[in-house]
Amino acid sequence: MGPGRVGQDLARCRAKYVVLTAKHHDGFTLWPSSTPNPTLAADRQHASRDLVGELTAAVRKQGLGWVSITPVDTTGRLCPVLSVKLRTIRR
Repeated sequence: MGPGRVGQDLARCRAKYVVLTAKHHDGFTLWPSSTPNPTLAADRQHASRDLVGELTAAVRKQGLGWVSITPVDTTGRLCPVLSVKLRTIRR
């Protein structure tokens, strides 16, 4: 099931908005990244395609609201870094 289908299903269920956790607390991202993560294996640091971008496009196409959240990243060397990103795409 691709992002387009997900967007259609959410709209059909009368969802008002979508909240996506775009980065796991261990640093795994749902988009390709060139930034290395020292705590994860080289082949398991990020998604191979831009799942955030694809889902964003599908949700916008259906006229739904969108929030992308990146929780506390515990991969910081001295202390966890709070890196919350809120991106709201208005209808």
